[in-house]
Amino acid sequence: MLDLYQNPEVQSRLEKYNKQPLDLLKLSSVLAKQFSAEERHWIADWIELAPKVFTKFGVASLLCDRLALEQSTAQDLGRWKANLWQHGAGVLDLCCGMGGDSMFLPTAVSVCGVDLDPLRIAMYKANTKILGCAREAYVGNALQPPCSADFFQIDPARRSDLSGNQRRLVNLTPNWSEVSTLSKKFLGGLVKLPPSFPLSELPEQAALTYLGTSGDCRECLVGLGSMASTMVQAIEVSSGARFAAERAEVDTARLEVQNVGQFLIEPSPTLVRSHLFPLWAAPYSLWQIDPSIAYLSGDQEVPANPWCTCYRVLDACPLGTERVKAMLKKHGIRPMTLKKRGVEVEPAVELKRLKINEGIPGILFYTRIQNEKFAILTLPPF
Repeated sequence: MLDLYQNPEVQSRLEKYNKQPLDLLKLSSVLAKQFSAEERHWIADWIELAPKVFTKFGVASLLCDRLALEQSTAQDLGRWKANLWQHGAGVLDLCCGMGGDSMFLPTAVSVCGVDLDPLRIAMYKANTKILGCAREAYVGNALQPPCSADFFQIDPARRSDLSGNQRRLVNLTPNWSEVSTLSKKFLGGLVKLPPSFPLSELPEQAALTYLGTSGDCRECLVGLGSMASTMVQAIEVSSGARFAAERAEVDTARLEVQNVGQFLIEPSPTLVRSHLFPLWAAPYSLWQIDPSIAYLSGDQEVPANPWCTCYRVLDACPLGTERVKAMLKKHGIRPMTLKKRGVEVEPAVELKRLKINEGIPGILFYTRIQNEKFAILTLPPF
């Protein structure tokens, strides 16, 4: 497969189809003169992925398949994490995949990839070379790495297909017990997990860093050994904003639950996933509108900041199409968007059902207020 990626004819097709829409039938017909059906499948798949590769890494020609691309760390997170390593550090990138966690490490950090899959190792070597930071890599078991270093990084939430993230520590491959044992062979290390892992299942003696952007929390980074602490922090990578607290504070933080006030506040996904939102909300005298949902409310406007979006509340009513339509007409509002949390509804279908096409723009929230299903009507965010 690597030979196919590096074939001059394939490279020229990649360059061509990066500049115009991909016609898979036409491409397959052209490639049929030189390549087998299986080879044509791999080539077409890779070329079709090129725009997504460019979006994720800023380079279209990296070698990957769909699963490798899905599992890899994007360049914005990779560049942020690169600053965690001191110059001169030696790092093993275990379960290295196509190389997302190594691509943007400075050359002053010595890093070596390890993966069970020979194809992933070939991708890793080629991709780090393409980006001008060629790294060594070896086929091997992450639990018994064929090379050594003082530090490690590992993504144990490996998926054998595209069905989704594993969400429990007991389902990791390698599992958490194996990762913990492995970590004792190093001075310290970083474990990459999906951000949806329950906080209660993460070790207390570990630094927990939740990384995301304004619309999504994308990763939980667990620091072990010399990289451990008792802190939990949320990082908005795009803005560089940081909010942190001691783990003991996070475990006990609670907000009051009340009806919706004059403002509805939507915390950023990173603040929610890190469980830091109650501590962030307290200085603004905010409360939750439901004990199990991270929508906040207050009677004072929250100043603009990276951690939330603030909406002025116009009205609220129990859920029901006719009741919601009446509320919209009363205020002369045309809903531009329907946001949901804690309520099963298809937003596009529901907006079409409401049939409100006139009025000033507004935002609808379908959610729960003190365990009851409600619609909340707001103006667009400030």
